Amino acid sequence: YVSWFDGQYERGLEASWRHLAARPEAPESLTHMAWSLAWVGRIDEAVTFVDKNVAIAPGHVHSKLGLLVKYGLQGDAASARAELTPEFHDWCFRAPIWSYCVAAAFALANAKDDALEWLEHAVDLGWINYPFLAEKDPFLANIRREPRFQKLMERVKHEWENFEA
Repeated sequence: YVSWFDGQYERGLEASWRHLAARPEAPESLTHMAWSLAWVGRIDEAVTFVDKNVAIAPGHVHSKLGLLVKYGLQGDAASARAELTPEFHDWCFRAPIWSYCVAAAFALANAKDDALEWLEHAVDLGWINYPFLAEKDPFLANIRREPRFQKLMERVKHEWENFEA
């Protein structure tokens, strides 16, 4: 799924179809499809995969990640917040990718403060893909003009350009 975070969403969608073919009932397969479809603008299909996932695996962390993107796409920040039960919140808070997913969902829902809080946390955990965050991710489009986002991107750009393995 490197394609996703390089802004190659159609290619990422192809990988998601392969993943789904190999594991058609797996919650993570269904969630990958939902996010992939959302990134390419196929919103109704994305929501269908989320709903299928919730029916198959209610309460599973990947079902909940799917619900976050669904609620984000629907502009329903209150429902996204409600999904963040203490256990799920803690699970998302431990990993940069899941923290990013929460941030993206809140950005989609136009809950800018929530989005920026989670994005700052994702960066604190090492999520420093500057080109993706600053330019390519369509889910973050409505927070890019925020001064808080721009200040965060200054930090991310510096860390990106000076990263050493």
